[in-house]
Amino acid sequence: MQERPPMKPDPSSGEKPRDLRPPMKLYVGDVLELKKPHPCGANEWEITKLGMDVRLRCRRCGRCTMILRSRLERRIRRFLERPAEVQGQEKPE
Repeated sequence: MQERPPMKPDPSSGEKPRDLRPPMKLYVGDVLELKKPHPCGANEWEITKLGMDVRLRCRRCGRCTMILRSRLERRIRRFLERPAEVQGQEKPE
């Protein structure tokens, strides 16, 4: 019978553990600029749903798309707008 490989990477194997950062603070109503523009030419996206995946709406043409939260966090260039009720609650970093 063959042995199963260990579930966690062995530090002596030279593999690097995955980066386990906490999720970025995102809110419904945030307007983001992503690294690549939408085919319509716009580069502004509004968050309309949050969870493990995020629904974004293009601010120019209105097209909606779903993207994994982890993938979205890598593609964000900057925040253009934040909802008014959230701006007072954020802690400066």
